[in-house]
Amino acid sequence: MEDELREYANKDVGVVIRTAIELRKVLEQNPFPDRKPNHTVALFLDKKLTDDALDQITGQADEELMLGHQEIYVHYGSGMARSKLKFPAQKIGTARNINTIRKLVELSS
Repeated sequence: MEDELREYANKDVGVVIRTAIELRKVLEQNPFPDRKPNHTVALFLDKKLTDDALDQITGQADEELMLGHQEIYVHYGSGMARSKLKFPAQKIGTARNINTIRKLVELSS
């Protein structure tokens, strides 16, 4: 898939894949279930995180962060547009909000 995207885009494009079961686990393990789902994301990463991954994040204001297995969960208190968070662990990754993850789980069932 990365080769096809590289050919199409004329540059490297990282790909992160999760199975339907893995997506369901991400949704079930959301540490912020009572927060607005459109202000809560899972940042899907290409590798397992180290225990100190959150220590490397800079620019945190009112965001809440929790580690998952290969995800960083983020609740953006004031919304994503104002956030200055920087994720050094994110070489290859993508973030999706809880609404999108929920829809992907429904579609994969």
